[in-house]
Order: sequence, then structure tokens, then C-alpha cells
Amino acid sequence: MKYELPRGYLSASSIGMLQTCPKQFEFRYVKNIVIPPGKALVLGSSVHKVFETYYSDAMSSSSRLTPSQVAELTGDVFEEWLDGNENTLTDADKKEAHAILPGMTSLYVENVGRHIKPLAVEQEVRFETSDGVPLLAYIDLRHEKFDAGTGEAGEGIADYKVTSKRWDAGRLRNSLQFRGCPACFLILKGVVISSHETNRFS
Repeated sequence: MKYELPRGYLSASSIGMLQTCPKQFEFRYVKNIVIPPGKALVLGSSVHKVFETYYSDAMSSSSRLTPSQVAELTGDVFEEWLDGNENTLTDADKKEAHAILPGMTSLYVENVGRHIKPLAVEQEVRFETSDGVPLLAYIDLRHEKFDAGTGEAGEGIADYKVTSKRWDAGRLRNSLQFRGCPACFLILKGVVISSHETNRFS
């Protein structure tokens, strides 16, 4: 069966929007009316771009950006995002972002990022459900992973989230994006799966 979808595919974010607010889905994906994002989305998008740049640079260079270089990059990325996108941020929001974002990203690089060996950044995954619905996803980061218990090397995937609240187990279980990550990872590894098999990751 062929489905006529506004963009030719569905994604975790579009499905989530359809579930929570069908009218917003209609505005965004059918009528192409984009509501300018608020502070949380702008901050998350900026941090995401910084980490994407950091890991892309790490893959193509023999040395990595330092935490202070990442802090400086963060301010530049934030300003570029504001210049290129309509948004609803106030001057106070922008001032707050410049105060907290550089520290957040440099702290991450100092304590986490510099220990991760990236394999791929922003990797696109396309597949179809058994019902013929095309899906599109992006893996933020594929990286090397070492299992201290077995001593074996492998691969892992990471998804960046900037949130004011900790994600509890219930929120993770109910996140379509989180539940779809294992299926995307298997597809990237060349494993053919069908949509009903993703239920085992629920």
C-alpha cells in the first residue's frame, strides 16, 4: 500500500507532533506554516550544532577542539542560528543563553566528549515499516564503545538532549525516538528488520 505523506516520510518528531497536537502537525507538515521556536528549542538546536561540529572536526583532524575553543564556538553557533532562523527569544533570553551555553558545552567536552571516538555524525537512516510507511531518522553520533566487563570493543549511538528535567524511565519508555534508536542502529549495521521486530525494543 502506498501512503501519501506531506513530505514523503514520517519521523519520530512528526509522529510525536501528530499524537500530541494534530492541528500543529497540519500547520507544520501539510500547510508548511512554521511557528517560530521558543527558547528551549533554540538552545537545544544550538548545542546540537556545536556537538555535531566538535565530533565532525574530531573525525577529520588529528587534534580536537579544546573546551575553551568549544565555548567560543558555542557563542558563534548561537548567534548564527539566531541570524538564520525566525525565533521568539527576548533580549533577556539571549543574554541568559550567552551566559549558560558556553559553560554547558565546554563542560561536556571536558568530561565526556574528549573520551569519545566518533565514527559517524548526523547519519541518515531511511526504512519502511511492514505496512509500507517510509520513515526517516538521524543518528546524532555513532561512536566506538569499550565493554569493560568483556574487554570487547564495539559501537554505540548517542542522541543529544538539552532539558531542564531529568528523563525518568517512564519518559524513556514512551519516547518514540528513544525506542526507535536500536532499530536504526541495526539498520546501519546492515541487519534487515521488519517493523514488528522493533516491538522487542519497547
